[in-house]
Amino acid sequence: MKMEARLKSGILWNIAGFGVTALLGMVTNIVVMLYGSSDILGMYNQLTAYYAVLGQLASCGMQQAGIYFLARAKNKDDEGRIAGSMLSCSAAAGAAAALFLYLSAGALGRYIYRDPAMEAGIRAVAAAAVPFGINKCILGILNAYRQMEKFSVLQMMKYVIILLTVLTAVYWQKFYEYGIYCFLAAEMLTLILGLFCVRKAVRVKMPRFSIIKEQFVFGSKAVVGGVVNQLNTKVDILVLGIFCSNDIVGIYSFGAMLAEGVLTILFVIRANINPILAQLLKAGQTERLSQWINQLQKYSRLAAFGFQGVILAGYYILCYLMQKPAYLKGAFPLLILLTGISIAVPQILKGNMMTLSGRPQADSKITVAVVFTNIVCNVLLVQRFKMTGVAAATAFSYGVYIVLVEGFLRRYGICADNKQK
Repeated sequence: MKMEARLKSGILWNIAGFGVTALLGMVTNIVVMLYGSSDILGMYNQLTAYYAVLGQLASCGMQQAGIYFLARAKNKDDEGRIAGSMLSCSAAAGAAAALFLYLSAGALGRYIYRDPAMEAGIRAVAAAAVPFGINKCILGILNAYRQMEKFSVLQMMKYVIILLTVLTAVYWQKFYEYGIYCFLAAEMLTLILGLFCVRKAVRVKMPRFSIIKEQFVFGSKAVVGGVVNQLNTKVDILVLGIFCSNDIVGIYSFGAMLAEGVLTILFVIRANINPILAQLLKAGQTERLSQWINQLQKYSRLAAFGFQGVILAGYYILCYLMQKPAYLKGAFPLLILLTGISIAVPQILKGNMMTLSGRPQADSKITVAVVFTNIVCNVLLVQRFKMTGVAAATAFSYGVYIVLVEGFLRRYGICADNKQK
């Protein structure tokens, strides 16, 4: 009962936190739409795509390692050394990711985008890699200790800073000079508060080399899945940005933002469910695990389709209220994206179960296959169908995800719901 009460409290905090961050994300896009242009909105969302993928590389999978290793720690000393190892790995990985993206920005700007502004923007994103990786690690530690209030506050604070930075830059028509550094500003200020929160949760200690090696191996297996999972939500915007103008990307990304918001809700719920599932898997409580899985299968997809209708209605109302009819061109791609997500909801919610059972390489294989499918389909469809093409390609990738998740769960005997009559 105590575990379930903490779960409910954590979910409520995360849903409240998501409500605020989703609103802030929407407001940020609206601010750019009102005071900037669809070109700036397109560039901002492309940089956001780089930012999201970069965070996974910079964290080196330590947010997943936190749940797995801290749940198996034998004493407080082990917990402190595990936390120290996580922070060390994420700092090193963040530095490597920053260097790689910074050096790649020149080639991307000159040969792919042919746009000096994009080159500068990508370098600005690269500068945020080190604090971003550490912050994701900090959130993983707080999640493992079920300190969801602090988890949610840190997430919200990050988006507040991004909004304020972008608002100021766009209003004064200085987005290309200063607005591109919104992610760096947000990560640095979040890092200061995040380190204080971790200090209250666990006494971080100098890690042993054996712990670092074990966690790095685990994280490197999980990080591939994390990177491609994030990439899968951003492939459409990245591919559209390469083959189409920034204004088309801006129109599409405004609707895609809402679809990504639905995914974020699902990831928030999954983040709260993961520690519970990890404990049930560790204890071998298959009957209770079956009950959890069956509840997900029974209600999640129906709720998602209902929520989809609300989002579509809200999108039309928002475009008319803001007197931006050009953005209505993004309504049909949004419908395609939301339908694909709604069908795949149960599998998205239980998609981390291979990692939680000690098989992170299985999650990585699934997500690599899905993102490869998504990239190929996006490239094939974007030049002829533009926004509709990339939306259809992304929706199709969710169908591939469903098939692969169910197949791997059955293969490893984890899919307890299939055993339940």
